[in-house]
Amino acid sequence: MINADSVQVYKGFDIGSAKPREKFYLLDHITPPEIYTAGQYEKDARSLLKKHLPHQVDLVVGGSGFYLQALEKGCYPISKMSSSIKKKLLEEEKEKGLSVLYQRLEERDPEYAGKIHSHDRYRIFRALSLMETDSLKMSEVKKKFQTRKLPYKIIKLGITGSSEVLRKRVELRTKNMLACGLVDEVRELKRRGLEKFPAMQSVGYKEVLLYLDCKVTEEDLYDQIVQRTMSLIKKQKIWFKRDSSIRWYDCNTDYEEILQDLQSKI
Repeated sequence: MINADSVQVYKGFDIGSAKPREKFYLLDHITPPEIYTAGQYEKDARSLLKKHLPHQVDLVVGGSGFYLQALEKGCYPISKMSSSIKKKLLEEEKEKGLSVLYQRLEERDPEYAGKIHSHDRYRIFRALSLMETDSLKMSEVKKKFQTRKLPYKIIKLGITGSSEVLRKRVELRTKNMLACGLVDEVRELKRRGLEKFPAMQSVGYKEVLLYLDCKVTEEDLYDQIVQRTMSLIKKQKIWFKRDSSIRWYDCNTDYEEILQDLQSKI
């Protein structure tokens, strides 16, 4: 099995990402502060598939839409951000704030800026870096990009459920994460200087980080994680519903039934 979760790929991000105990490829694959991009994921995952197929069936498991899209269709061929440009942007962010950098992106590439969050530091940096090094707008790169489809048969399965059922599962998951030491995990990551690391903005980690900075009370921590998780679920539904080839199953469907259905399509 190949991991397709953009947080589980990092060592040390265990409890908040609900990292499985089973052995997955590309799990604990990267040691922070190194950043793993969708382009790197495409390269590594395709290499694994080439090695394994057609000798066996490979399962790619996870809900990171950009990773899965990169694997299936390829990723935009853009140059890696230089350390000098990254340092320059970090200094400017510290002095003026991320909002100023986002405003610059809005002025120079409003089409791309409108598709990302104003707090998405990684993509803001990447887009500004691309314009400085290659004189290209990210929106232009996306339009010119030619897909590189996988040369294998792909069967896509999705798990979903009603909002009520999913919320109960999220509430239980959140309680378990907090009981298993999520706060201590984030505290240790912060001690290691990873406070601004992109994965620290993911659900659960960001809320605990705010709690450790005394910006969220202990009483509100649980509710905020639950609410933001539900918001993420909504966004994921919108993202994946665009793909009509995904076969959806209710989360209460028996595993054997799903397995049999999968085997009948191989």
